[in-house]
Amino acid sequence: MSTPSSLEDLIGALRCLPGVGPKSAQRMAYHLLQRDKQGAMHLSRSLDHAVNTVKHCSKCNNFSEAEVCSMCSSSRRETNLLCVVEMPADLLMMEQAQCYRGMYFVLMGRLSPLDGVGASELPLARLQRRAQELSCEVILATNFTVEG
Repeated sequence: MSTPSSLEDLIGALRCLPGVGPKSAQRMAYHLLQRDKQGAMHLSRSLDHAVNTVKHCSKCNNFSEAEVCSMCSSSRRETNLLCVVEMPADLLMMEQAQCYRGMYFVLMGRLSPLDGVGASELPLARLQRRAQELSCEVILATNFTVEG
């Protein structure tokens, strides 16, 4: 039995998600098409909208729909501290813990030579400019791994 090419494309697209292998992608695709077409359409519209509107904040490099995110434009943040995190999820955890009120910079990754991620693939020049602009204390809050 032959699988329609559009279904194969959907399964392949779902496999780009972390932790989703061929069987999981196939189950997700079948579920969306068989049982939740409305959810599939909502997912499609949301993904399209996010891809076309979300960009990086020009100051902290976090995801934002505006040129400067609400955190960087807030007058309630302490501008004498700059916390460097690897990913937006790390920033979110810090904010949920309510233990830090300074500024952030998101690297959107970490050094990982085995994965081909070197210093040139990270926005280190932007981080340096941001730290100089704020003239602040820099706190490295990267993960406790060799790469971090």
